[in-house]
Amino acid sequence: MILDDGALPPRYREEVQRLLSMIGTAVDADTARIVGRYSEGVVRGFEIAKSLRDSDIEELFVMIEAAIQMRLKYLASQ
Repeated sequence: MILDDGALPPRYREEVQRLLSMIGTAVDADTARIVGRYSEGVVRGFEIAKSLRDSDIEELFVMIEAAIQMRLKYLASQ
């Protein structure tokens, strides 16, 4: 198994183990689905991150955070 054979860098392995634990301890089906979708996104991120520079990744984090804050502000005003 990929988690046991040393194929993943330690940080990736730790994250995948954390995600699997979150899925395994989900208290209901909705939570399991939400955590599962999040986990799929993380793995997708592993896939594409290898082609990005650190500065690109940081810029994306800033963009996502700004979008979240704008949406939350809008929703709070409704």
